[in-house]
Amino acid sequence: MGDPVVAVTNDRFWRVGFGKGYLSRFAEYDASHHILIMWKAIWTIAGKMGLLAGALSITLLVQHSLNVGLAPALQLVLDYYEWFRSALLSPLDPIAELLAAKIAQFLNLHIELSEHWGDVFVLMVLYLGARAKAYWDTGARSHATIRLGLGVVISFITSILAGIWNDVGVLPSLMIVLTVIFGLFVFDALDASWAALAYRRSDQTWVDEFRRYLGFSLPTIAVAATALILSMFLYLVGIIPSSARLGSTSLLIFAFALALYWAWRGWALSGQTEYREESETRWKRFRRSSTTRIAVLMLMAMAGSACFFAMNAGHALFVAG
Repeated sequence: MGDPVVAVTNDRFWRVGFGKGYLSRFAEYDASHHILIMWKAIWTIAGKMGLLAGALSITLLVQHSLNVGLAPALQLVLDYYEWFRSALLSPLDPIAELLAAKIAQFLNLHIELSEHWGDVFVLMVLYLGARAKAYWDTGARSHATIRLGLGVVISFITSILAGIWNDVGVLPSLMIVLTVIFGLFVFDALDASWAALAYRRSDQTWVDEFRRYLGFSLPTIAVAATALILSMFLYLVGIIPSSARLGSTSLLIFAFALALYWAWRGWALSGQTEYREESETRWKRFRRSSTTRIAVLMLMAMAGSACFFAMNAGHALFVAG
């Protein structure tokens, strides 16, 4: 008699509703493949949970400025995000409070860390983590690991600085956005510095390579400035009804524009034949591009957030004064 696991037919998996996914292929391989396939399935589920948390962190940023109640069914969804956020931030909260107190002491000001610092941290970690994963998928494992570590540190410091702006008004809202933009610029500058040193070509100087690597990311600053100017315009003409929502709206516009930028970058790179495999079409190269993956993840997160607001909170966003 053969392996009882291998003897299980795909029909059985169809009956329990798994279809042609990981588990329907589970019976076709030996035990070592079983472990590998199950690990991939677990990793995929974990990634989708992180993606959901990204969408909900956008939601929570706006919810803090709305300060309105949500329907019980939607509150259940938010409970998941609060659990995810609490598990991620619980070991970091004391450190964040301590650093905020040190900043207050240095500036001789009374500063309390606002709750939105955690949502900014989650958003930045997921975004910079996605960029690190893009390098991991292309085989640059050491670069991806360093990027992830650097991203976590920069995200933590930036979110604390954003969290000390806890007053309502135009200036605090703008400062939160500017703080996030500055944090992303610092990350790109440090990342370009390290990449220029680690991957410098023999015929190029460090300065030349630094400029080349930074050139990939500097346009994101222009994207951020455009998002900020557009948000200010919407506020001045009355489309954004209160200054409390100015920062949240700016971040949402920035995130959407950033996703479009990375998609455009992927399309531009896919048009260069030296980046394609033999007989690979431009469309196939575009789909497997790391920058395209970043854009897709960001757009999926924002689409989920948009659907969430369309059901309930969006009404308060556009109707409530």
